[in-house]
Amino acid sequence: MTALKRLLRFACTIMLLVFVTAFLIPSPILALGPPNIAALQGFTSAPTGSVLLVVGDLSIRNPHGTKPAGVSFQAGRDSTPLGFIAGLLTNNQSFIFDTNPMAVNSSSGRPIGTYTTIFSIGGPDVNAVTSYYEKTSLTGDRASLLFSVAGGNDVWTDMNGTVVWTVPQSSNSIPPGTSDVFVIQVLQDTNGRLVALMYGTTYLGTWAAALYFTFMIYPNISTYQNGYYLIRWTDATSGATANYMPDTGDTFTILATAVS
Repeated sequence: MTALKRLLRFACTIMLLVFVTAFLIPSPILALGPPNIAALQGFTSAPTGSVLLVVGDLSIRNPHGTKPAGVSFQAGRDSTPLGFIAGLLTNNQSFIFDTNPMAVNSSSGRPIGTYTTIFSIGGPDVNAVTSYYEKTSLTGDRASLLFSVAGGNDVWTDMNGTVVWTVPQSSNSIPPGTSDVFVIQVLQDTNGRLVALMYGTTYLGTWAAALYFTFMIYPNISTYQNGYYLIRWTDATSGATANYMPDTGDTFTILATAVS
């Protein structure tokens, strides 16, 4: 074989490798832009030990550790939403309270470990991990949608401080407990971990978030191309699903959504 033929064959091989890499092998989500909800597709069958599920530690009987300043203990109601996500898993994964020093930094709330995917269930007031990702000064770790309370309103702002949505707290109050606003959002932190935050302004909203993700989003997750979804749950007004708790017979209205 002449040197020219060897050179041409080598060039063709390189071109084929470039084509396969560029068009046939999926790229990491950040190569195409900010992560979106669809990036969570397949977490259900992730290898054992690669997914971390975090819920706020309990205020009743025996709290298991300490939390960062400003993060409270929850009454245990966020355990139900955690169960919705856990029920999707096919392999054994890690479940922890946010006070576990082996998996969460007790001073900052930042997760510790090489997990590829993290689910943080519960809002920043009761879950140290959610609090960290919403309040950190590290831009690469910060969530796109941030929750706060001001003047009797529940407020969501973006990373630039622009108000995305505001609702009166009275519209989410318990009682009557028939409506709440919740957020489902993803980010990729500086460790490359895909982080999903899910919570409402009350425990019913957190319940609604996990239910909505499990039964509405995940079966069609490839169509959820944005980084966050802010959604209002409203209980049915009649029939079997008018039961003061979220279920698939209720109304879910997307209030705001964006790439990230």
